[in-house]
Amino acid sequence: MKNYDSSHGHQTTGFANERMRAEAELKRQLDALDSARRSGQVTAEQYAIHREAIFKAF
Repeated sequence: MKNYDSSHGHQTTGFANERMRAEAELKRQLDALDSARRSGQVTAEQYAIHREAIFKAF
């Protein structure tokens, strides 16, 4: 039973790390998009489309 508990705990930690990496990537993409919008590289319409696509992919 002890091996099961430690194995299960490791899987949970792996999931948490994977989730943290995914959230960091989401934040990176949104920050890049926000920066492009502020600098005028994308229009408001392009911004909305890209932002929606980022969230759908997440």
